[in-house]
Amino acid sequence: MRISIHPLRKGFDLFSFPYKLIMKIRVDLVACASIGSCMQICPEVFEIRKDGYLYLLTDELDAALKDKVVKAVENCLNDAISIED
Repeated sequence: MRISIHPLRKGFDLFSFPYKLIMKIRVDLVACASIGSCMQICPEVFEIRKDGYLYLLTDELDAALKDKVVKAVENCLNDAISIED
C-alpha cells in the first residue's frame, strides 16, 4: 500500500523529513569579490580555491543547508549570491 501526502494539504511542512525542498543557488561571478565570507559560513556549498575564484560545490539547496546558505547570502558584501525557487 502506498500513501502519499499532497504538498498543499493543510499542515504540510516543506522542511520536515522525508520531503526535500530544492532551490537553486546562483552566483554572479562578475560581482563576486572572492572575499570568502560565504565559505566561512557554509563550507558545504561554497569554496574559494587557490586560483582565487569562488566555486559552488552544489547548485541545489536542500532544506538541511537552507539556513546556512541564507546567512551566506545576507552576508555577501557585493550581493553576488542569490537563491531561486
